[in-house]
Amino acid sequence: YLKNFGGMLAAGLAAFIFLVMAITTSEKLIARLGGNYWKLIQRVGYFALFLALIHIFVATNARWSLWLSGKTDMPSSFLVFVFGVLVILARLAALLIDRTKS
Repeated sequence: YLKNFGGMLAAGLAAFIFLVMAITTSEKLIARLGGNYWKLIQRVGYFALFLALIHIFVATNARWSLWLSGKTDMPSSFLVFVFGVLVILARLAALLIDRTKS
């Protein structure tokens, strides 16, 4: 497990952030926190997604190497990873477009 400690740590931090996001999504807590603070908490979810992608990469890169060398079928974790990267890129693009409009 020490070999994959970074991936495990990333997964634990991501899970904690996702838990906080889930807890703060009730109507009462949104009103209590205020819109700006609640939105900040929700946006930290993109960092959690980044951490989850680190975890996926660390946990499955050996299988990806087998796939790239033609020794096995494409792992589904690769599709999940690509989708996560696309989500982050779309968010970054939206931020850049927002800044150019201001």
